[in-house]
Amino acid sequence: YDALNGKGQSQYSALNVANRIWTMDQFVFLDWQTDIEYGVPELMTTVTVNSADRDNFMITLTKVDPATGEIETYTPYMYSEFCRAYWAHDEDGSYEYYNFDGVKNSSSAVDGVMTFNYEHFTKNLPAGKTVDDYVWGVEFNYRSTDSGKTATVKKVEFLKNGSSVYTKNSINETITSGTSRVYTLDNKHVVTLDAPLGVNVAPTAGAFAGTPGTSLSFTVNVASGYHVDNAVKVYFNGTRVNKDGSGNYNVIIANGDVMTGNVIKVEGVAPDTVETFNAQNYSQDFEQFDNNPFWMLFTVSNSEVNQDVVDTAAIDSGKYKYVIRMTEQVSGNVYEFVPDSYYNWGDALLFRVPVADQGWFPSVNATYRFKMEFCLSGVPQYVDNDYTVNCRLAPTSSVMSSHTHSYNGATITTVPSNCTTTGSGYKCCSVAGCSARQAVTLPVDNTAHAYTQGTELIHNKNATSTEPGEYSYLCTCADCGDTYYALYYTYTAQAGDTNGDDTLNVKDVTLLLNHLAGYAEYSALACGGDFTNDGNCTVQDLTWLVYLLAGNNG
Repeated sequence: YDALNGKGQSQYSALNVANRIWTMDQFVFLDWQTDIEYGVPELMTTVTVNSADRDNFMITLTKVDPATGEIETYTPYMYSEFCRAYWAHDEDGSYEYYNFDGVKNSSSAVDGVMTFNYEHFTKNLPAGKTVDDYVWGVEFNYRSTDSGKTATVKKVEFLKNGSSVYTKNSINETITSGTSRVYTLDNKHVVTLDAPLGVNVAPTAGAFAGTPGTSLSFTVNVASGYHVDNAVKVYFNGTRVNKDGSGNYNVIIANGDVMTGNVIKVEGVAPDTVETFNAQNYSQDFEQFDNNPFWMLFTVSNSEVNQDVVDTAAIDSGKYKYVIRMTEQVSGNVYEFVPDSYYNWGDALLFRVPVADQGWFPSVNATYRFKMEFCLSGVPQYVDNDYTVNCRLAPTSSVMSSHTHSYNGATITTVPSNCTTTGSGYKCCSVAGCSARQAVTLPVDNTAHAYTQGTELIHNKNATSTEPGEYSYLCTCADCGDTYYALYYTYTAQAGDTNGDDTLNVKDVTLLLNHLAGYAEYSALACGGDFTNDGNCTVQDLTWLVYLLAGNNG
């Protein structure tokens, strides 16, 4: 009970301060309607965070199905709702903040230890599934407050049925603006997919997850109703990957962001036909609250669309993977927008697309006609060839006001070039606060060949007792047929081994005869043909070689 005593008589001296307020705020009595359930949760995580402001970060629990790539998140109540200490003001108008000891506006960063259970997920697992079938994590995000304080993650521990099963100590990673950290049970890293519809990517064994440094093998197959443009291109973390002799792709899981640091990307597959839909205007067509993003609103009938195409599974997840490409019918301007949010109303889907902060500044009372496409990895999956929208509002934020775009930054590649075809990318507007992008075409990249290893052959045969030769593989580009030799190993030919195959046989006699008859250059002989080491290649060298092959060592 002393925890609620304002004066504090605790055995912990840090709590015995005069201005200790709301020490237990949102730590107890979260829901008066719910009975306490006796027992130990099947899965929990205990975290230690150090900060002078206990409200400047958020914690989210994550669950990933590595078989499908589906990610679910749950934010505990104490982080889904702002604490009173976040919005309460001091007399000078600044925000109040508290450390974990309950000390107001303290400059001292102290440790806070919190435990969260995963019952939101574990109580509703599908039949036949257990906690071991998923990748469990805890995510830390920065939440800006007036204090400007940062938080440091010091320790993360996972417990199954009350017993510790994995602990990550001495982390000491700082959570600041724009940063996010995820820690997973057993340090499992999730491999995510960036593939168009019609592509089935599956692990040859296990699931799309593993610890850094372990190998992952997977297959890529194209479904009926889709076709391959030239060739299927598979990338892992930006590097082209080729199939092995069994038709599998093999990669090594990298150590990076545990949720998004390992990506399999597939290109070169498109639908045989692009389905059409009819987008409908909604309400005032646009909306804006205060100086927030300027949204365009439209609906799509559920009866007209393929649910997989519009990715209804992404609703409320914040991980919508499709891009809405809009091409103005009159000006030809092309914009690519990622929906800020959208909702499933049963008979229709409502999309809210931020536009002004991505380079489109519609004029009040103007009418626009667009070709609207739902694209995945740059490939249109669904199209409305004539969408008309009327603008009844105008952006009010200075950030969103019209200006002359200046695209002088680095080019961001979206579709890499290869040795036969061009790629695509974009440049961002250099004006601060503007997210407008300019599409660019990338030239053919003469270095981006996709070589496959062919047969072994001798690339350089001119080896002598003092100068080694080389065995090489002849490699052929799968895209354009270009070839190059890849060094396999070096060798020093023995005397008499004129063809450099490391053995003395009749083939050496044949090559030596061809040289003596003037049909083969001296440089074609692996050891120069000087079997007797007298500095010349003569019939005597041939005689000694024949003697040796006949078993006469004399």
